[in-house]
Amino acid sequence: MAAKKIKLVIATNDFIIGGVQHLIIDTLAHLDRSRFDIYLITLIQFPETRATFYDRVPADVKVIKHHFRKFTDVREWLRLARTLREIKPDVVDASLFFSNTIFTMLKPFFGYAVITGEHNSGDAKPLPMRLVSRALAPLKFKIVADSRMVAAFVSETEHIPLRRFTVIYNGVDLK
Repeated sequence: MAAKKIKLVIATNDFIIGGVQHLIIDTLAHLDRSRFDIYLITLIQFPETRATFYDRVPADVKVIKHHFRKFTDVREWLRLARTLREIKPDVVDASLFFSNTIFTMLKPFFGYAVITGEHNSGDAKPLPMRLVSRALAPLKFKIVADSRMVAAFVSETEHIPLRRFTVIYNGVDLK
């Protein structure tokens, strides 16, 4: 009997060409399809004049585009809740502050494990953002940093214990 696939949502703010988005494309290419049923959710859409990575998403990944205009966009919160109710994800892997915040806030209602990504060690987030990240940290299954320096920086600036972080370095496809 085959094991039940893990429903994995990979979530990010947008899919315009950038570092986090490129990392997501690389991740999508290497996930084990026998273990994961994969969804990509983006929360913000830009005009079609902006270059994106949507054309590089593997065909078996279900892409769901939401249209948040701001954090308080109640209509999009409700649409996203409907999306999550339909998918019933086991795990949500979110990147970037906006997505990290939204998917972590929804976690108690849907029961998935939430993993958030931290990629910046240059500038501390503004104080309100740091307070939100700190307040939501207990809801996160894991906070993934792409280097020890990023983990230490975020831990120090957001007052989140370093033990809450796992460091996973960005991979390089040697092909």
